[in-house]
Amino acid sequence: MKKIYLLSVAVVCVLRVNCQITVTASDFANPGETVVMSDATINQFLSYHTTGANSIWDYSTLQYNGQHIDTFYKETSANPFYILYFSNTSFNPHRSSMFITGGVTAPIIPLLPLTITNTENFLYKSSSVYEDQGFGADINGIPFPIAFTHPDVIYNFPIDYGNTDNSTSGYSINLPGTGYYGYQQTRTNKVDGWGTLTTPFGTFPAIRVMSEIASYDTFYINSVSQGIKIPRFKQREYKWIGNGQQEPLLQINTQVLFFNIETINIIQYRDSIHIIPVSGIDEAGNNDIAFAVYPNPANANFTVLYHPVNENYDGTTLTATDISGRVILSKSLTGSMESFDASTWARGMYFITVLNGNQRVVQKLVVQ
Repeated sequence: MKKIYLLSVAVVCVLRVNCQITVTASDFANPGETVVMSDATINQFLSYHTTGANSIWDYSTLQYNGQHIDTFYKETSANPFYILYFSNTSFNPHRSSMFITGGVTAPIIPLLPLTITNTENFLYKSSSVYEDQGFGADINGIPFPIAFTHPDVIYNFPIDYGNTDNSTSGYSINLPGTGYYGYQQTRTNKVDGWGTLTTPFGTFPAIRVMSEIASYDTFYINSVSQGIKIPRFKQREYKWIGNGQQEPLLQINTQVLFFNIETINIIQYRDSIHIIPVSGIDEAGNNDIAFAVYPNPANANFTVLYHPVNENYDGTTLTATDISGRVILSKSLTGSMESFDASTWARGMYFITVLNGNQRVVQKLVVQ
């Protein structure tokens, strides 16, 4: 009788899709993997508070507003200035197993005349925890590793409905001849729902994690021997997570203003690559050649997707030129997808041109 009952439950789960799931470390990205994320148009009237057991979340009407590709790199391929600092060794308090470029979890030194570029965010993932250990960044052109005094615990594993946890993290930077700047935050995570999530990418069993981040900045000025503590608006992250999806299926970030009023500043969802047909020039006047360059803007790498009308790649060439017309890259294309290294390119705008017989397509690429 017990076997029949368990079988019946399993059948119902399969048919209804929305069974409670458990998320583990294996459901998130590993070094060497890439994840396609689409950005949605911000809609301040979007409903995102409803949650609980056996919820049905329908975000199928989100409006696509561009894409970015998150690439996870092994920590040993980071900027040489950061490798030792974030080395994956058991005795290292800033131990990291991978990094991702282009995004920094914590705000960087506001109100000061500094230029921040080429960020590399360092992450550590084990069977029990997923942590943000800090970041590296070029500050006024000089690479600096900036590690948290205690890691920002993004997830504790396994992620199950009803779990709660919190962590405190932060960092400080000496400002020679001036004083120092510090950043401190407390993250509170609550797994507040499970059910079925629908986005433009599809329908999935999901579990939801709501994170609230309370933070403040500290400035200390040597000349007056005095410091000041400036609280920031609270931030909230609503993340719907599925099994084997590498990153959240959907994430909505908000800022909490006065009287607990929230404003949405980020909506992104797991997706497949959108290949946008662009105008090509050929003798027959064909204008339906599939061509895409992503991510755009690019940091260290970019990928070209190209599908000629005749599906024939013989003699297909790709060139990249800067705004002065100087050729930076020239090579043959033999397939529909190829990645390129732009880590040594100067920041600025480039033109990516693909020529296939009498078919010619061009797209602008910005390298940060």
